[in-house]
Amino acid sequence: MKKIIALDCDGVLIDYNAHYPTVWEAAFGEKLSVKNPGYHHAHNEYDCTFEDQEQKSRFYSAFDGKQWENMPVISDAFDACNELVSMGYELVCVTSMPEEFLEFRERNLKLHNFPISKTYAVGRDRSRSVYNPKLEALLEINPVAFVDDYAANFINMEETKIHRALIYRNQPDSPSKNWLHLANSTHTNLQDFVDFWRMTHA
Repeated sequence: MKKIIALDCDGVLIDYNAHYPTVWEAAFGEKLSVKNPGYHHAHNEYDCTFEDQEQKSRFYSAFDGKQWENMPVISDAFDACNELVSMGYELVCVTSMPEEFLEFRERNLKLHNFPISKTYAVGRDRSRSVYNPKLEALLEINPVAFVDDYAANFINMEETKIHRALIYRNQPDSPSKNWLHLANSTHTNLQDFVDFWRMTHA
């Protein structure tokens, strides 16, 4: 049986921020300009703010299946995944997103020919301050490593044998800064993780 490596999607495989202006234009008919290049959160990277809850709801209503299905890939992520497969690993995706759009996320990954055997969609319970929505799925999958760009998704994993690899770009608005101690290793992108993993697990 092949060993499994679990991968987050947005920020690791798929470029959510690059697609954000497309959804904004679909919702409001306006083009966005970059305000803070390279920021973690799309609403910080682009010159935009939600004026009220109604506007926010309108934006997320525009984020339909078609939008989830047509998001762009992060540079080098495809090649990095294929390197892991060539090393003998099976790849699964564990992603935080509305479960109703899972099939469109799966189509998106297939569109980019990612060698992902299965995708798990998990929700977020924002009412709880210390909570890892991906933990249950990860315990079921039991991968040798889990790669994510949000370190809080490593909460309550310290007692597992799963290697916790953080994609960390040191952005000013990074939500991972308070959780860096939970990561076993940090990397600038997925290819950087692959190079590290090949060197340490050859």
